[in-house]
Amino acid sequence: KVKDRGIIMKMLKVIMILALLLSTEVFAKKKRKVGKIKRKDRRIMKNRVESKSFDFISFGPSWFYSLDRTTNRNAAFQLGAGKLWEVNPNAAVKFRTDIAVSPEFNQFLGGLGLGSNYYFNASDFSPFIGGDLGMGYFYNNEQAKSENQENSSKYRDPDAGFGFMFGFSGGVVLFRTSDTHLLVEPNLQWQLRGSYPMTLGLKLSIASTGLFSSF
Repeated sequence: KVKDRGIIMKMLKVIMILALLLSTEVFAKKKRKVGKIKRKDRRIMKNRVESKSFDFISFGPSWFYSLDRTTNRNAAFQLGAGKLWEVNPNAAVKFRTDIAVSPEFNQFLGGLGLGSNYYFNASDFSPFIGGDLGMGYFYNNEQAKSENQENSSKYRDPDAGFGFMFGFSGGVVLFRTSDTHLLVEPNLQWQLRGSYPMTLGLKLSIASTGLFSSF
């Protein structure tokens, strides 16, 4: 009986060793290698970052310029609004609309644009640059009126029409908190058609989370 018990114990030890070796081999086969991606995970984006959205409104003076027409040197009224989506501390996607109207209401430039901003740091005082591309409408009747007053034979139709627009801005974000920004923003809006009209301006913008929903 003692001899039989020793044989049984030896057999149990052998079985346990074999089971341990087998389980180790199976685990090694199933273990993912460093950098290896499973086929089912190849089309899945993981660890997505949630963007921070801000609504903004802006106002300030601007001045009209064009290549072949006399433009108004009086400061025009510039108003704007839009939305910012900060995708990381140094970058934001933006959608904006701006209009500029001369004091005499004989010049107008307005448009929509989609672009981005780049912030040079993530502090509460952050210089930035930005650009966008969109569509806009321009109307200029100033030279037509002035020429008509001097000589009716030189009367020209107003310069007006839709076209692509390029926007560029740069400035500084002040008081850049988690839910409110104040932007001081020199900006250029340039329509790529006709006399290639543009506005150069300086606007002050307030951006806040849920700004439009609060009205």
